Amino acid sequence: MLHLGFHSTPESLAEQQPLIGGGGRWVLVADARLDNREELLHALGGRAAFGEGVVSDAELLLAASLRWGREAATHLLGDFVYALWDREQRELLLVRDPLGGYSLSYRQQGEAFYFASETSALLALPHGSPELEEETILRTLAMLTPSAEQTFFRGLRYLPPAHALLISSRGERLWRYWQVDGERRIAYRSDGEYVEQFLALLNQATAARLRSTGAVGISLSGGYDSTLLAACAAPLLPQRVAAWPRLHSFSYVFDQHTLCDERLYSDPVVAQYGLEGHSLLADEAWSFADLGTAPVARDFLWTNCYAQLPRRVAAAAQEQGCRLLLDGHFGDTLCSGYSYVVADLLQRGEWRRLLTLLGGVRGGLRRLPALFHFGVRPLLPRGARRFYRRLRPLEVALPWLAAARRHQLAALVAQIDHEVQARCEGVAASRRPRCASLLNPSWPNGMAAVRGFLYAGYGLEKVSPYFDRRLVEFMLAIPAEQIAHPGRYRWLQQRAMQRLLLPAQVWQRTTKTSYESLLREGMERRERQRILALLQRPRAVAEGWIDGEWLRGQLAQPQWSDERLYTLSMIVHLELWLEAL
Repeated sequence: MLHLGFHSTPESLAEQQPLIGGGGRWVLVADARLDNREELLHALGGRAAFGEGVVSDAELLLAASLRWGREAATHLLGDFVYALWDREQRELLLVRDPLGGYSLSYRQQGEAFYFASETSALLALPHGSPELEEETILRTLAMLTPSAEQTFFRGLRYLPPAHALLISSRGERLWRYWQVDGERRIAYRSDGEYVEQFLALLNQATAARLRSTGAVGISLSGGYDSTLLAACAAPLLPQRVAAWPRLHSFSYVFDQHTLCDERLYSDPVVAQYGLEGHSLLADEAWSFADLGTAPVARDFLWTNCYAQLPRRVAAAAQEQGCRLLLDGHFGDTLCSGYSYVVADLLQRGEWRRLLTLLGGVRGGLRRLPALFHFGVRPLLPRGARRFYRRLRPLEVALPWLAAARRHQLAALVAQIDHEVQARCEGVAASRRPRCASLLNPSWPNGMAAVRGFLYAGYGLEKVSPYFDRRLVEFMLAIPAEQIAHPGRYRWLQQRAMQRLLLPAQVWQRTTKTSYESLLREGMERRERQRILALLQRPRAVAEGWIDGEWLRGQLAQPQWSDERLYTLSMIVHLELWLEAL
């Protein structure tokens, strides 16, 4: 087994993997950040049990595996993947953390078994690239929930989050070792107690992620997620990283695309918390400005049309000596959701409160289809849900897909429903949409790809404190009306920001920034001719993914609707990816 050390935490600096234990019987390699180190040290005999020097997370993992065997992962908090080889029994155990914060992929090839923390490493094997996994591509293009196991290549699998895989001469055994507790309910005496506990958990999650071998930065927009995160991280940092006590913030700013600019919200946070602020002028970061020169990830179809923005943050963070970059990713999913309140109130029969809620929803009637789909549909019997799917055929809404692909969608949607049921087993129907959203495999699959492809190239470990098991369990257990509220779509977060005395213009904000003008600038003006040339004889049409007649008709239009603009940008990404294979 081979290990390449990234050494982003102080405890890992002197570590050399693989680690050998149990008199030479056990061999371990790991990519891990353990958040309950002190608890584990106490349970495993204290620091004295490990001899002199700093105890690394991998050493804790090995000791936990020797103590608890295959059940070790149930004692761990944090993001981790590890492989444990038993030389005596000739068995290999692979384990991935409950939410899938870190990734592990594997491939069986003849009698050989390969595994890696990045899928791209498996594509570099000398026996040739495997065939494309068409179902994964179709799910991505149709914006459907991805599989927890399928990569973009046939025969290459992800180890799903919260799972362990045992490989031996007797075959493979895959099992889930963690399941969300669908029966857990949290009911405090006052609204303020929910805020206090939410902040306590967010502070724990943030503090656990502040171990760093260099300066610490944060990708700071003017939205709720990153501003609240900055308010938590800035006071904690001097206690966790004494050598670099001041938090660096990196914010996009715009002089020309003024609708994208968030200085009104981010600058007061920088001033209030004494951050080392860095403003990155991004007017020229229009979509596809780097068409043909930007690297393309072979192992993952990445369709982010604003990818230049995080690249600029990563480059600036590296220049400032950062090894750790915080961001508010996943906060929006964790802390919002009117539809969850609809489902909760419907199940309890509280019609008056439901009508009050609907009266306070921004957007009025335009929001009702989404509220029905996510709030009412989960409460319907299975037969009624199938009937509802027939009323809203997905294939009709996706005319740009080739006809043969559209025909595959009905069976695929039914399969995804089954997968969601399995992930949310035991969860009440009213809470199942919340569970399905928080445990959606798109989060770990995408985060793992971006972590390796984008940030590691700049020497950065990107961490997302909102993507924390303790927070997910808490948000699933509290009443949905604590999360959203009439007129306050992110009520819990707003109250938390008030409690921390964040500037009023930040927590009173009612709009969300859109970068669509960057997309229009790139696709309709600056890069139109290069895009037309790229899609003149597209492989995406030749290989049966995109309807050629639809595409030709759209490319002839002088201007595109918002929906078509994003669809065409996704087709551009698909074409670039197919060319890079």
